[in-house]
Amino acid sequence: MDKTGNTEDDIFPAVTRRGFLQASSALVTLPFLATSVSAAQAKNETSSGAQDERVVQTCSTFDCGGKCDIRTHIRDGVVTRISTRPDEALDEQMPIMRACVRGRGYRKFVYHPDRLKYPMKRVGKRGEGKFERITWDEATTLIADNIKAITQQYGPSSRYVHVGTAVSGGTFSGDKMARRLLNLTGGYLESYHSVSMGNTAAATPYTYGTPASGSSLDTLMDTKLVILWGHNPTETIFGHTNYYFQKMKQNGTRFIVVDPRYSDTVSSLADQWIPLLPTTDNALMDAMMYVIVSENLHDTDFIQRYTLGFDEASMPKGIPANESLVAYLMGKRTACVRRLSGPKKLPMFRHRPSVSWRAIMPTPGQQH
Repeated sequence: MDKTGNTEDDIFPAVTRRGFLQASSALVTLPFLATSVSAAQAKNETSSGAQDERVVQTCSTFDCGGKCDIRTHIRDGVVTRISTRPDEALDEQMPIMRACVRGRGYRKFVYHPDRLKYPMKRVGKRGEGKFERITWDEATTLIADNIKAITQQYGPSSRYVHVGTAVSGGTFSGDKMARRLLNLTGGYLESYHSVSMGNTAAATPYTYGTPASGSSLDTLMDTKLVILWGHNPTETIFGHTNYYFQKMKQNGTRFIVVDPRYSDTVSSLADQWIPLLPTTDNALMDAMMYVIVSENLHDTDFIQRYTLGFDEASMPKGIPANESLVAYLMGKRTACVRRLSGPKKLPMFRHRPSVSWRAIMPTPGQQH
């Protein structure tokens, strides 16, 4: 998608070097904007036994959409530690996400000796790692001059904006400000879809018939079984699910965690842990589908009503035989037969956890 406009020679009339410098400064400081805003509100907050320490409520702006609660403890203008929302402050009516390890490590990020704090200009060949420090005026002038030259020679469509800021989206993200700036001078070349869920957004309409699907989080409380496949919410804090998962665990919901690593999520939630080997996820999924289909544990009426390609009877006209999902699972698909009849036959896949999977599936005719 080309979001371009005029390409006149005077395409930059409203953007001065000073204005560019001010915009760049705002871009750099935005991740810490919440700290400045919250400072007045937290003016009188103190930690126990430290009257000269103030606690500023803010959130993490790393590459995550959670915006989890973090509390910055400041003494003499220096961040001494990072905490999160205390247990006594939790509100069940509005559960707040408490920071994960990455959010709580913000202090190390801010004060890390290798953190880039000044503009650096490359003076050697690409990849040599040779840079020299320059001033902010020099940096912004260099950037502005190059953008002007490239735009005047090749037009606004030569300017591509991508999410590469290492911070989360929305107003916190530098790419949004870059887009606003470039829109003032003719536009830019846009990317397609999303860097994090483009595949989901593309597949969902074909799966559910609508681009937006799902239920509110409180409906999780009605769930009898949860499979966390490669998902580690106890450590990574993925939305508000931890709050509900703990409630569900107390209410008897069964949790199965599929993960090669014995994570904190396995320790805290798993009734069953399946430590599959890396790269064998598809084999495990195929084994589960084989058990479900071969033992008639699936909802046949639902599949016949809403799907195509499940079995030979539901394949569209003109499709060769044995191209359905069932044909694949039963080894009848042409590619499967060719592979198994070759010089080297694949060893039979034996999957012990499928026994447990079979045990928890409803019997034929049982309500789903």
